[in-house]
Amino acid sequence: MFDLFELDREVRELAAAERQARRTPVVLDGAWDNAPLIPRKLSSLETAKELDRLALDPLARGLRDWVAMFAVERVTKDDREEVLAAFAATYPTLAGEEGFASARLVRDVLAEGKTRELALRALRTRGRQVGDASARWIERRQEALRRARVAVPSLPDRLVESSKEIQLAEQLLDSLRTLGRSPRTFADDVRVALAREAGDGWPAHLTPRGVAELLGPLMFEGVVVGRPRLPPPLGASSFAMAFANVGEDLAFRDWDRATPFTLARAPADPLIYRRAALFGLLVLEPAFHQKRLGMSRQAAREQVQKLGHAFAAWLAQSAFRLLLLPLATTSGRDGAFEELSERIYGRPMPGAAFTTLPRLDPEAAARLTGLLVATTDRATLRDRFDEDWFDNPKAVLELRHENHQATLVRNERPASPTDVVATLARLRETLDG
Repeated sequence: MFDLFELDREVRELAAAERQARRTPVVLDGAWDNAPLIPRKLSSLETAKELDRLALDPLARGLRDWVAMFAVERVTKDDREEVLAAFAATYPTLAGEEGFASARLVRDVLAEGKTRELALRALRTRGRQVGDASARWIERRQEALRRARVAVPSLPDRLVESSKEIQLAEQLLDSLRTLGRSPRTFADDVRVALAREAGDGWPAHLTPRGVAELLGPLMFEGVVVGRPRLPPPLGASSFAMAFANVGEDLAFRDWDRATPFTLARAPADPLIYRRAALFGLLVLEPAFHQKRLGMSRQAAREQVQKLGHAFAAWLAQSAFRLLLLPLATTSGRDGAFEELSERIYGRPMPGAAFTTLPRLDPEAAARLTGLLVATTDRATLRDRFDEDWFDNPKAVLELRHENHQATLVRNERPASPTDVVATLARLRETLDG
């Protein structure tokens, strides 16, 4: 027999360690150096099946889902490490410089002129290493998920691939076209997404203390959050990303300790993705720019209007990442990638860029649906607590109350076409100022 509470403790510790490792991957000698070992005791489909036989107990069901997901992560760990190693590999000398990692190559591909031309040449010759490793990882992960569902048919839908999110991504892209959003290259879209022209009032440096001050103390009362992942300060979008990272971490850590962890948080928990998006969307609140950045009402609205164009780019890129996933297991994936990128951006991206620009993300569906539902959450908060809901103790208390609800009580709803319609309505409002 299992000691369910002891197993819950072990799952909680492993989930926290895995989460921390994913936030700060370190590749040394081809290995994901700081990733924790996943013991078979917590990652065996046989264990998941045994727990499923006890599924009348909610704790056993919660543990079953985590063990099944850890099984997928364990059997695909080497494939993920190959992807990280491929991204960290050095490339041949380019433009007279020493060899450099693919992160630099990606930046040069997004540049202009001779730099971009040389980078594309290197991408065509060496980018295949990244592409093949990424596609292999996604393919094997999908197979592992399929086997998990065969072994334990009662696993929640969110743990397996679904065509519903693909349909939402297609609907979103069609809706964005109705806004008259002119086609542009992926590189142009990245520049728009950075929102560099919306830089008034933001701090000169992106620091953990600065992010905490901008978000305000109400959100963190009684919770110890980790050091946030801070992207390079390239534009207003960098602050949106930092806020999203903090929101994600807060949602993972802010749960009622009287509740077992596996009843408080599920693998691929929708709450975490919703909170990440909700915090990131704070940059679209004019009241936030007034209260936190000291801008006048008119200046704040003008700045948010500029950010509306970035928001449109974020939405398009989120849909793009999701639609890329099925291509990983498609023969002739380079050609399919070129067709998809041309449909979205007006001209094809080179097939060699598949899985590199942008990277394949197995969580793309969860991120997109979290963004869509969070847009509806934001509208509800604004209606109930006004535009400065982030400074309203009652609004924050309501969010924290939901954080503390067990998964069975929360009853997370999936994203729907209605959320896409609502998201586009909010986007129109933002663009109209």
